[in-house]
Amino acid sequence: MKIYFNLKADARERHWDTYREAKKLFEVIETDVKQQSSVKTYSKTKSSLLNKLKIKIIESFDLINYQKIPTKANGADLIYVWGGIPKTNKDFIIELDNPYVLTYYNAKAFGRKLDILIEKLKKAKKITFLSETAKNHFLHYFNEFKNKCFVNYPFMKRNYLNRRKNGRINFVFVGLDFERKGGLEVLEAFSKVSDNY
Repeated sequence: MKIYFNLKADARERHWDTYREAKKLFEVIETDVKQQSSVKTYSKTKSSLLNKLKIKIIESFDLINYQKIPTKANGADLIYVWGGIPKTNKDFIIELDNPYVLTYYNAKAFGRKLDILIEKLKKAKKITFLSETAKNHFLHYFNEFKNKCFVNYPFMKRNYLNRRKNGRINFVFVGLDFERKGGLEVLEAFSKVSDNY
């Protein structure tokens, strides 16, 4: 089986790790994209005028997050995408961190596009999530797809191999907007975990 991963240069580290680890198990079509730091890209674009204009356009229109698939993927048996509906007739797996990503996090557009999204998601072979919470949030809207859904916790080699230094366990918070996404609560919870755990 040949798999094509629809990576972007500024894809998150976990996306790149999925791609690299898959090469150990499957025949993976090599990407022409070169990895960049998603954190640096986010920092640069967050306050840029172009990004503010893009946000206004997204808020103004009911857009669905479609992903163009390059012709290089024509030889693939399966396409793996993150966060968007691929423009392909091939079998695909879509990974979601939040159902609203399907409409560029525009919740109003999401509500208005539910019927179209259902039709598009019927074509997905599988729908994967980073956590049970993300999966349950999705199933709140799309319960008819529960048999297609599964949780695939992210494996980040860099984090996994370096989690113990100087007798301490180190954790990586995978995400931006640390406080808004519950980072402080995560730290509080870990501080209460026994050293023997």
